[in-house]
Amino acid sequence: MCDYSLYAVRQRLACQGDELVTFRFDTGSLGFVSVCDAEKQKESAHGRREPWRRMLDWLRLGMGRRCDATAVCMPPGARIELEITAPVARAIGVPAGRCEAVFDEISAESFMYRDALRFGDGRMFLLQSLPEGIHGKVLTLGSNDVDEAALLPSEWDAQGTRESRRPVPDARHR
Repeated sequence: MCDYSLYAVRQRLACQGDELVTFRFDTGSLGFVSVCDAEKQKESAHGRREPWRRMLDWLRLGMGRRCDATAVCMPPGARIELEITAPVARAIGVPAGRCEAVFDEISAESFMYRDALRFGDGRMFLLQSLPEGIHGKVLTLGSNDVDEAALLPSEWDAQGTRESRRPVPDARHR
């Protein structure tokens, strides 16, 4: 998932094992980028410390200036392990240290932020409400805890009761 405003920046799908960090893009939206991209952006920002250069960058903000970082998009159900610092933990009310969260979409409405993180206790936070600099590692791109048979379509049997359709072995292989 990438929030609607991140469609203005280059993006890619997440891969299992990606090391990511929250990052504020030129659009003003927060998203995930690779740690490598975040470091490159930080290095290039340090090279432009002169006041006139900062003013020029600020003026260009609304004129299509694009950062070089690539937004990393995750599908609903993707699991990520986050490294929550003490100040962030106090602000959002989760324990400091490593914790797992699941990506979720809270709305299908247009022009709204919808990417959220659901923590183990059931609480959800919009990705936009988190600060920059939170590190995470993609654990899975979907839920591995789902019973595959439950995902198969079901059908009504001759007696009018519903039975689960299970895969039937191919008769040729008997």
